[in-house]
Amino acid sequence: MLQTTGMGMGMGITVDSGATTGVISTATTMANLPTNSAKGSQQHLQPLQQLPQLLLSGSHKIQSEAAGGSSDQVPSMSLKLRTQLEELKHLPQPLGSDLLSHNELDLCRKHNITPTTYLSVKTVCLSGAPSLGSPMETSLRKFFIKCGWLSH
Repeated sequence: MLQTTGMGMGMGITVDSGATTGVISTATTMANLPTNSAKGSQQHLQPLQQLPQLLLSGSHKIQSEAAGGSSDQVPSMSLKLRTQLEELKHLPQPLGSDLLSHNELDLCRKHNITPTTYLSVKTVCLSGAPSLGSPMETSLRKFFIKCGWLSH
């Protein structure tokens, strides 16, 4: 058994010597390291300590963009995505419709899904993934069987 004293409390605690490794905290371990090792670990922590500063500077950019900030700043990703989504809304045909047959386009209209959603479901179904049993998926699987793309 090993007799130790609690931090600043003057209380004695009896701890088995095998359990001392679990009892010692990280802060105590860092304090007991030689100074060159502690400096080395501080170098590894430096990028983590700079993270809040980077996040704060990023939030200032977002705030200035929302307030109509200067044009020398790079637009945020959400602004780029919103612009791209607006462009997609004004396309003459839905994205991916040029890849589908007339029957597949009719099927998309029937189920009120976009061609890209249809292509994703088609890829999953034809890859042999187990069915989730939704009515739309069941209908699409029947269509694929009728086309000869899937077997019963």
